Amino acid sequence: ISAAVSLPASLAEPLRTGRPVRGGLLPAVVGRLADDRLLLDLYAVPPADDEKLAAAVLAAADQSPAD
Repeated sequence: ISAAVSLPASLAEPLRTGRPVRGGLLPAVVGRLADDRLLLDLYAVPPADDEKLAAAVLAAADQSPAD
């Protein structure tokens, strides 16, 4: 069983190695690429970390060129 959030593939790099990650402000987020989309498996994220994940995605979106 899986439940994934589908994001633009361009977010993969900033989620792994973006400025907030390198600076220790946000955790690195690793997903999988499928059909030019980045999939984040929500079963791999404890509910207590939902806010951290959302903050990481928003920060990555601010760094990523628009798709």
